[in-house]
Amino acid sequence: MELRYLNRQNHFNRSLTLSRHSFPHFLKVWHYHLELELVYITESSGTRFVGDNISKFEPGDLLLLGDYLPHMWMNDEVYYERQEELRARAMVIHFDKNIFQKVLGLIPEMNQINQLMQAACRGISFSEEVKEPVYDLLQGMFELSPLEQVLSLFKILEVLTTDKNRSSISSSGFTKAFNAPNSRRLDVVYDYILNHFTEQIRLEDVANLANMNSAAFCRYFKKVNKTTFSKYLNEVRIGYSCKLIMEEQYSVSEIAYKSGFNNLSNFNRQFKMVKGLSPTEYLKQYPS
Repeated sequence: MELRYLNRQNHFNRSLTLSRHSFPHFLKVWHYHLELELVYITESSGTRFVGDNISKFEPGDLLLLGDYLPHMWMNDEVYYERQEELRARAMVIHFDKNIFQKVLGLIPEMNQINQLMQAACRGISFSEEVKEPVYDLLQGMFELSPLEQVLSLFKILEVLTTDKNRSSISSSGFTKAFNAPNSRRLDVVYDYILNHFTEQIRLEDVANLANMNSAAFCRYFKKVNKTTFSKYLNEVRIGYSCKLIMEEQYSVSEIAYKSGFNNLSNFNRQFKMVKGLSPTEYLKQYPS
């Protein structure tokens, strides 16, 4: 798919743009923008594409999408058949992360909101426990002054930080961004993975970066990330391969080697383990 940049800049000298979308169907364009996007789907269903993730969407879905994160909402086919009773509706906020982070950086009590915006680089899907209060706050924002809207957005973000069941959408490998855990000890490891995952990575070398032996490193890494180092590395590589697949510039075998796998059969096996389908089947899910 061709990736397009959409300009979501507010032309009224404001730090956020609040919109009610109501269309026969959502914009079927694989795109990104420089602003964070908070979206609440109020009507319609279909398939959402966020980074390398493909999932169904339905009314009540609540997501926070990071800047530069490619995404698209593709409604079910019935919405493209010009049936007047069907509408695709959503409440959407676009806001400039840099402006808000400058403010948040000055207020220690806002650190959790800052971390939430950082984690949005992979996209975040929120659970039922916060949907109702966020829906009410979003509805009320349309009656507020610009200043009150900003304050209300801070309140929404604060509510979102309380969701213990929120989940990341896209893989870290696709976005090339890492939501670092609380311990800074592994920062050098994440940096190394980011810069070398297309090459051979030896466990001993990575453990040395963390000043641990291999066994201790594996235990610590799993404790922090809730997954093994090898699985984490494979997910990063598979996420990156998804990006290459969608660009449609290389063969599957070329993508395997460019993503850090030393043979095609292992790549196909790992891809199916992570994504649940083969690379070819994965590509077919994306509209051309």
